[in-house]
Amino acid sequence: ALLEKLERAARLSPADVFYNPVGRIMNGIGIPNYFEYVFRVNDLIGYSRLLDLQRRIVEANAGSDKVGSLLAGAGPGLTNPYTELPMSWDATTKQVSFKMHGKRNVSFGYVTLDHLK
Repeated sequence: ALLEKLERAARLSPADVFYNPVGRIMNGIGIPNYFEYVFRVNDLIGYSRLLDLQRRIVEANAGSDKVGSLLAGAGPGLTNPYTELPMSWDATTKQVSFKMHGKRNVSFGYVTLDHLK
């Protein structure tokens, strides 16, 4: 009798699978969102390009007036990953930046060059 009860309890009907609230939540969590992954990878690529640009600007010991030309001549490997245009330069805040698109980073990725005169 006990084995029969356990066997009945272990069986899943379609109603148990499709109308189970925990199963519905797990089904929603378990589906990967590859579209968001592409944005997050591009944000990471863009931020690594910003860090490389920051290193190059510091090594060149360039002033604020030269940063724009350095960004324009940086080459295709150091551009905004979304537009392939040079990164943006704001001389007042001394920031090199680009617009990030990932869900967690709907803002600007930037590096600050405080040492510039």
